[in-house]
Amino acid sequence: MEQNKNGFAEKLKLVLIAVILLNLIHAVIHIQSYTRNIETYKHHIIDMGINSLKSLEGGRRAFMGSRFAGTDRLKRFVEELSRQNSVLNMVIFDENGNIEVNPSPEYTPPYMGEISGYSIVEGRDTITIYTSLKTFSSQNHEHMQNRPQQGQRLMQELTNPDNFQDITVALVMDSSAVALAKRQMYTGLAQIGIILVFLIIAYVLVIRFIKLHLIQIERLKKVEQEAEMGKMSHILAHEIRNPLSSISGLISFAAKKEQSPDIKDILSHTTDEINRLNTIVNDFLTFGKELKADMQNISVGALVDKTVNLLSADFRSKSVRPVIEGEDALIKVDADKMLQVLFNLLLNALQASPEHGTVEIRYSEKGISVKNDVAGEAPEKSRLFEPFYTTKAKGSGLGLAVVKRICALHGFQAEVTNTNPFIIELKFGR
Repeated sequence: MEQNKNGFAEKLKLVLIAVILLNLIHAVIHIQSYTRNIETYKHHIIDMGINSLKSLEGGRRAFMGSRFAGTDRLKRFVEELSRQNSVLNMVIFDENGNIEVNPSPEYTPPYMGEISGYSIVEGRDTITIYTSLKTFSSQNHEHMQNRPQQGQRLMQELTNPDNFQDITVALVMDSSAVALAKRQMYTGLAQIGIILVFLIIAYVLVIRFIKLHLIQIERLKKVEQEAEMGKMSHILAHEIRNPLSSISGLISFAAKKEQSPDIKDILSHTTDEINRLNTIVNDFLTFGKELKADMQNISVGALVDKTVNLLSADFRSKSVRPVIEGEDALIKVDADKMLQVLFNLLLNALQASPEHGTVEIRYSEKGISVKNDVAGEAPEKSRLFEPFYTTKAKGSGLGLAVVKRICALHGFQAEVTNTNPFIIELKFGR
C-alpha cells in the first residue's frame, strides 16, 4: 500500500515536470509563430509603402514639365495614394522642412533631413517611410509658363540641376495589425506565464507533500516498531523479573550465612551484577508499558536537586562534579516520570564523562539542558533515541528512548544539539 502511494506521488511529480516542460515549449513556439507573423506584416506594409512611393516617383516624371511640388495635380495624386488601404497619410516637405502637402494632418510625422534611399521609422500603430525626391523649382516653373519653350530648350531646362529643389516625402502606413499581433502575443505569453506559475507552485506543493508523506510514513514505521519492541520488552521483562528476584534473594541469604571472605566478595559482586540486570529489566518494563501521566505543579530546581542527590554516590565514585545553574520555575508534569527522565540523562552524562570531569545542568521555565565532555568516541547523533542503541559496554540502550517517550507524553521535546561536548536539551514548549 505504501509503495503504491509512493509510486503515485512520484508519477504525479513526473507528470507535473512534463507539463511544465510542455508549457515552456508551447511558449517558445508561441513566440516564434507570432514573431514570424509580425515580421511578415511589417514587411508587407513596408513593401506596399515603398511601391506607393515608387508610384509617386513615376508621377513626378510624368508631370516634370509642370510645377510638381505644389500643383493641384500633385495634391490630387497624393490624396489618391492616401486613400489606399493601410495608407494613413502622405506628407511632402520642402528642402527647408516646411509642409507643402498634408491631406490628413492628424497623422503628420516629424520632418527628417538628409535621406538616402528609404528610411523607415516605426511608431506605436504606424510605420513611416521617408524618401527624398527632386522636383522642378517654383520660380523656373513660372518662367517656363510665361515663355513657351521649344523641345530642345525645354530639355536643357529639365536637365539643369540648378532648376530643381529637394523635397522629402513621408508616407505614413497603418501598422495596427502589427500592434494587434504584438498585443495578442503578449496576452498569450501572459496566459502561459500564469499557467506556468501555477504549475511551478503545484510542483513545489507536491514535492513538499511527498517529503511530508515520507516523513509521516517513517514516523509511523518507528511508532509501529517501538510498539512491537515495547510489547516484546514487557513480556521479556516479566519473564526475567520473577526468577531474577528469586536469585537475588538466594544470593543475599547465602552472603549472610557465608563466613569465607573470598566467597562473600564473590557473592557481593554477584549482587551488584543482579542489581544492574534488575535496572535493565526495569528499563524494559518502563519502555514496554503504556504510559499515563499524573500531572502536578512542581519546582524545576527541586527536581534537579533531588536527581543529583540520588546520583551523589556515583558522582563521588568517578570524581565527576555536577555544576547546577538556573532560575527556578513551576512546571506541570508527572513528578515520578520527570524524575526518571532527569535520572536517565544525568546517569548517561556521568557514565560518558571522563574522570575528574564536570556535568553542567542548566534549567529555567523554558527547559533543562545537560552538558558533559565525552570520554572516547562520540555517538551517532541520528541514532541516539533509537531503542537498544548504545555505545557503552554495559547498558540496555533504552535510557534515551524512555526519555523520548516520557517527553512526548508531556508534550515536551528532547533534542541533542551537540555530541562532543554532549549537550541534550529538554524544551518545555512554553
